[in-house]
Amino acid sequence: ERVPIADVSYFVVAVMIQRESGGNLAELLDKIAALVRDRLRLLGEIRTLSAEGRLSALILTALPFGVGLVVNLVNPEFMAVLWNDPLGLRMVAVALAMMALGIFWMRRIIRIRV
Repeated sequence: ERVPIADVSYFVVAVMIQRESGGNLAELLDKIAALVRDRLRLLGEIRTLSAEGRLSALILTALPFGVGLVVNLVNPEFMAVLWNDPLGLRMVAVALAMMALGIFWMRRIIRIRV
C-alpha cells in the first residue's frame, strides 16, 4: 500500500499467497520476474509505437505559431489587423482556446495506459 507500483503489488500478493498455501518460492519469483520484464518490454514497444503520434502532436502545435511568425515577417500589415481590431483579438482568443482544446485532445489520444 505504501508503494503504489503494480509490480510491487504483484510481488507482495504472490508472496503472501505462497506463504499461506506453500509451494515453490523460487519458481514463483521467476514467474514474477518474467512478468515484470514483459511489462517493461511492452511499455517500451508502446512508447516506440506512439512516438510518431507525439511528434505529430508537437508539429501540429507549433505549426500555427510558425506560420503566424512567417506571415508577420513577410507582411506585417496583414497580421496587424488581428492585433489592432477588436474582432481580430476575439478571433485570436478563439483560435488559442481551440488550440488548447486540440492539444488536450491530442494528449488524451496519445496517452496509452497499460
